[in-house]
Amino acid sequence: MKRKVSYKIVISGKIVELFAVFKPVSHSFLSRTDEVKRYFVGGSGIRLDNVLKTKSRFKRLVRSNSDLTKFITLTFAINQQDLTYCNHYFNNFIKRLSRLYPNFKYIAVPEFQKRGAVHYHLLCNIPTFVRNEYLRDVWGAGFVNIRNLRKSGINRIDLYMVKYLTKNIDNRLFGRRKFLYSLNLSRPLVLRNVSQFVIMKMFNSSKLRLIYKKCVDFTWGLSLSYYQYSLDL
Repeated sequence: MKRKVSYKIVISGKIVELFAVFKPVSHSFLSRTDEVKRYFVGGSGIRLDNVLKTKSRFKRLVRSNSDLTKFITLTFAINQQDLTYCNHYFNNFIKRLSRLYPNFKYIAVPEFQKRGAVHYHLLCNIPTFVRNEYLRDVWGAGFVNIRNLRKSGINRIDLYMVKYLTKNIDNRLFGRRKFLYSLNLSRPLVLRNVSQFVIMKMFNSSKLRLIYKKCVDFTWGLSLSYYQYSLDL
């Protein structure tokens, strides 16, 4: 079977991802007869494939903004379970922080405690030391804790943060954003339809270290090879 290959590269921070998609030429393309299976997370109505896409997008945004080092946990003193109300209150808190810190940017994950209460895990770029008591007054609704993840010895902040994204999937997230973020975040660099010559030149570099790879064959004639590299500068 003749197949053509297309390449895509995604660069986010010090992580470089290479996608190689192998597709049969049109005259030998296999018909897709199998019914597509939809897998859902736990007992929720949220599809697993959507969660995986969200995780990838989330990690790339975190990696693309290396100045997001302050980790804040926000909880409500009252058992608030209405996500619409909580998100509205959280957005007002972000507006207050934006007035206090110029060029403030963030990425946040709403999470649900066992009792059903909403709380938030927030990664942001507050540049100075801030006491919990000060942020608690700005939050104005309950408990606040802030710490510097870099000083805690956590280098892969994207992996640290993504666990909160899928820790407790709840139907209250159905049809909503799984994470919240500011519009001034830097975005990953996406290169599509990259030539094989560029691939060979780029990935033969000694600065790229392979850290993960996976190959997937699909029943309807497609296959995907995925490689993840660390850019050692």
